[in-house]
Amino acid sequence: MFVILNVVIVYRMVIKLIKMTKKKFLHLDEIRRLSKCFSFLGVNKIRITGGEPTVRKDFFDIIKVLKFDSGIENIAITTNAII
Repeated sequence: MFVILNVVIVYRMVIKLIKMTKKKFLHLDEIRRLSKCFSFLGVNKIRITGGEPTVRKDFFDIIKVLKFDSGIENIAITTNAII
């Protein structure tokens, strides 16, 4: 019985780990909170890199939050894409 119980526990742990490692994007409120925390800790520049952020539907909302709500002084965007 202990072997079965251990296998079930390990199986559940693996399933939980797989669910935790799935790619998830931050929501706008999470970005707002995180950027405020960064600002509080002394970060004064955030650079958004890559082309992926620019295809988000809320990309311009993210930029507005970072620029006006976070306390971060310098927001930069770097991409190798053609816009």
